[in-house]
Amino acid sequence: MRCISLRIVRGASRRHYATGRMFFVLQIWFMRCFCIILIVIFCSCNQKNKPCEIAYVKEFATQYTYDEWSELTQELPENFCSKVINAYQCDSSETMVYLNLIMLKMYLAHLKLDERGYFVAPMHYLNELDEHNCMYYFLWESAKRVGDGVFSGIGCYNVENDSTLLKNKAIRTAFLEVKEYKRHLDSLATYHLEQLK
Repeated sequence: MRCISLRIVRGASRRHYATGRMFFVLQIWFMRCFCIILIVIFCSCNQKNKPCEIAYVKEFATQYTYDEWSELTQELPENFCSKVINAYQCDSSETMVYLNLIMLKMYLAHLKLDERGYFVAPMHYLNELDEHNCMYYFLWESAKRVGDGVFSGIGCYNVENDSTLLKNKAIRTAFLEVKEYKRHLDSLATYHLEQLK
């Protein structure tokens, strides 16, 4: 009889030990999950606290006027590329609207100056994103790396290939200005050809 009661006691203590161990394992598992949740919340709060620079890029694009005597890279404000990269990370499609607006304005200035566009960034300049080529890099990527680099008419190319860009009033206005000026240049070319006959 004593043997049977000893087995019962041993069995009960083993079950108690197994239950206690399982409780300890569950407690560690819950602590790990709780730590992971805290890390996720902390990281998302840090990202939310980081200001999104889309408003800056929008203001720059709408206020931008191209000076035909200098290149855009010489006129960039301090930290321009870091702000463009930040804006692109916040909302890439809205950022691309404003980058295309800048290029449309630049292209129009080139057309008025010399009746043609220019290459503004060669392909070797666009191999990787850095603090100097951000605008051209994103534009070239959006155009599926067409050509040997970024041509000033890339904004016009992007609008012609993505009509959703025309929903933006500033883009639509700039695009129509470019189209109107190109028609004007075509009419001048036709007029001169007729005069040569």
